[in-house]
Amino acid sequence: MHLGLPRPKSTHPAKLQQARQLAASHGLPVVDGLLAELNDRRKFEAYGDSELAEDDDLDAEDVANEVRDYFEAVEAMLGP
Repeated sequence: MHLGLPRPKSTHPAKLQQARQLAASHGLPVVDGLLAELNDRRKFEAYGDSELAEDDDLDAEDVANEVRDYFEAVEAMLGP
């Protein structure tokens, strides 16, 4: 997907910035918080080097709904 934005670098901060830009310039849902949470969870599970808040309780259904809503918004933006 081009949309006038360059492909983000393969770093997590660059991907968060791209998500913010897509939300601001194309009206897509804001998912940078979800991306950050998922990355923290990934680092914790893989390396144990990321602190997770005690109340960090990702709900699989909530995550799936956010991802679905994002994909539906992208689909609507791109058209048939």
